[in-house]
Amino acid sequence: MNKAIEHRTRVHPDRFARNRLPWQQTQWDYIQACQRADRLPHALLFTGSQGIGKRIFAEHLAEKLLCTQASLQEDACGYCTSCRLMRAQTHPDFYLIAPEVNTSIKIEEIRALISVLHQTSGQYKVVLIDKVEQLSIAASHALLKTLEEPSADTIFILITHKSEALLPTLRSRCHRLRFMPPQAQLAQHWLQQQNAKADPNLLQLLLRWNEYAVLSVHALLFDEKILRLSTQFLASVVALRTELVDPLTLAKQYSAIDPEQCIVWFMRIIMDLIKIKLAVSIEDITRSEHGPIMQDLADSLTLNFLFAYYDHLVSLRSCYRSAPLNALLLIENLFCRWCICLEADDVIS
Repeated sequence: MNKAIEHRTRVHPDRFARNRLPWQQTQWDYIQACQRADRLPHALLFTGSQGIGKRIFAEHLAEKLLCTQASLQEDACGYCTSCRLMRAQTHPDFYLIAPEVNTSIKIEEIRALISVLHQTSGQYKVVLIDKVEQLSIAASHALLKTLEEPSADTIFILITHKSEALLPTLRSRCHRLRFMPPQAQLAQHWLQQQNAKADPNLLQLLLRWNEYAVLSVHALLFDEKILRLSTQFLASVVALRTELVDPLTLAKQYSAIDPEQCIVWFMRIIMDLIKIKLAVSIEDITRSEHGPIMQDLADSLTLNFLFAYYDHLVSLRSCYRSAPLNALLLIENLFCRWCICLEADDVIS
């Protein structure tokens, strides 16, 4: 098998991946309506935040498209030869490119994929490219040329949480389908079903701090180190406020985590502090076990400071999404800037 596409048949390993996720029914209904009307786009771009199930949705769609018995029914049959090949990860007409974190998709991979697609004809094929924002410039142009000259027997499914990082011309050649996180109640109910022994209060906290990225929270529950760091993040922020910890030392502890994850946690804390200051929708915050800590922290800070630091976090997140940045330096910036702004806020207040 060509090395450039050796991962083409690897499917999502999660044990719940064979069941469609309940908060994606609207998108599924839309795709089914397109298929029934014979108007399914040749290139689909799935956008939305990380950890909400875009990849799982894409794999269900691929299985449905390749199923020989599905016809116009809602889901793949699950028992035909095509479905068995998909679930055995050996389907010859399903091509997957899924790069590791911080590695680019090189032009050689796209050229190898295009070559294989051209070598076979008369068969329906599905190409799934996850983390498409990691395409190199050359690979983007190679893929763009293929999308500009679509084949009637091939469907491309592109997945990203950073659509702004794609070439505008690449985005314009795709039909965009947005995915949103589930509502709070549905998210917590689903997580509780998957993790019966999990503390409901912990699930609620993790969901709030992870922008209701349900699958990210699910993964956190099985990663003891990251789970510990996430539950200690508020205490770390307070420790910086009281100068009980050095920001550079703290940054090293969090350097193993995706920097955007730390930014998101910080944004949630700041937003909750703003809500407390404004007395808006604060019941869930003040009733939680962290309520007293959040109230004390809010009382010690000004609204001007909180809004200014939130703007800094938004800018930092945008920079990280648009260009690769050193993880440790970014987290050091996160904590050092917090300390510097705190000192300035103390002078002002």
